[in-house]
Amino acid sequence: MRRHSALLTRLLVCAGTLVLLVAIGYVAAEVNPFLALGLMLATLLRSEAALIAALVIVSMVLAALGGAWFPLEVTGPTFAAIGHLSPAAWVLDALRAIILRGWSVGQILPYLGAAWGYTVVFLGIALWRFRFE
Repeated sequence: MRRHSALLTRLLVCAGTLVLLVAIGYVAAEVNPFLALGLMLATLLRSEAALIAALVIVSMVLAALGGAWFPLEVTGPTFAAIGHLSPAAWVLDALRAIILRGWSVGQILPYLGAAWGYTVVFLGIALWRFRFE
């Protein structure tokens, strides 16, 4: 009996660890494109005031284009296509698919992959522009 409970405990710990890793990966896919965008802008702009102003403007534009203010489903296909130039659209599509459609992690991987793609591009530009001293 004791052996079975130890095995069950190990299985539950492994399952909990897997759930935690999936959650961390999802949250990272949501947050990282915007962190990378901030780093990229920091390497492009010369002053802190300019960076703050640019971040406010860029974040509001990306939020509006990406469907954070209104769902892209209520817009036409042209605006929805333009909206998907924003990483916010991909993140919000994944979130809506989980909440409204009950999709699994495997089904939203293409959306998360697009978000990670933005992260790679923005970080690549930031590293290219960074001045190592």
